[in-house]
Amino acid sequence: PALVYSYFVDRDGARTRRFATSNLAEWRAQFPELDPGGDYRTWIHVVHPDDRARYEATTARSRLDRCRFDVEFRLRAGDGSYRWLHAIAAPIPGESGTLWQSLLLDVTPLHEARDERHQLELQLVQAQKLEGLGLLAGGIAHDFNNLLTGVRGNLELAARQQDAARRSHHLSEAQHAALRASELTSQLLAYAGQARMVESVVALDEVAREMTDLLGSSLHTRARFELACGPGRTHVRGDATLIRQVVMNLLTNAIEAAPAERQGRIRMSIARREIAAEDVQEHTPRLAPGAYVVLE
Repeated sequence: PALVYSYFVDRDGARTRRFATSNLAEWRAQFPELDPGGDYRTWIHVVHPDDRARYEATTARSRLDRCRFDVEFRLRAGDGSYRWLHAIAAPIPGESGTLWQSLLLDVTPLHEARDERHQLELQLVQAQKLEGLGLLAGGIAHDFNNLLTGVRGNLELAARQQDAARRSHHLSEAQHAALRASELTSQLLAYAGQARMVESVVALDEVAREMTDLLGSSLHTRARFELACGPGRTHVRGDATLIRQVVMNLLTNAIEAAPAERQGRIRMSIARREIAAEDVQEHTPRLAPGAYVVLE
């Protein structure tokens, strides 16, 4: 697949091919307009339009600095198709001119293999995404069950209440849980590429109170919630639905870990924290120094 040749360029710019391997005729048959060792301007029109500027810039720099010439480009063959070629030329300066020792290599199979590998990688990513979608769907089904427990529990409590204010409170909590369930659907659509995540400023303490009220109203016999918030604002930037899901999963896991023989106590604390540069290097190398909100 390689053509080896050399040509001499005298001080006046005249070119003379000194040597070429015996397969020169085969190369000329495949690329009729190619002239190895000749002036490239006579056949630059058969170089792919996207590669011409790079080829000419490499040639100009090599001639000016008398340095090694090394470039890959696509050349149009006699049948109209384009082939990838790799051209290398090393200069040997002399008193009367420069001898260029050259190599021309057909690297089309390498590019075809690279393209095929890229397609396989895309297929693998798609398969992994489908697998991840299945796992996500299972997780969201679990979260839906938790939210429906909140809806069902609050509706049952509302049905038992004689006091209008307390009944209204339970109905409002059931409505909140139903809204969270619809947001989970939006998350699934976003992962599938049919919707996008919405980033906003979220008050983490409000999310925590909302989730503890929601789960506490239906699971109060299993666990008792305590929420402690430190001084200062606890606002973070992110997708509110995802943040609610994280908080709900943490609380649900804590409920399931609570002792069955007696009521457990689940404490959630939220506080601001300044992370200095030395803390980043020692404990959290992936974080940048600055202000953070810690949920525990």
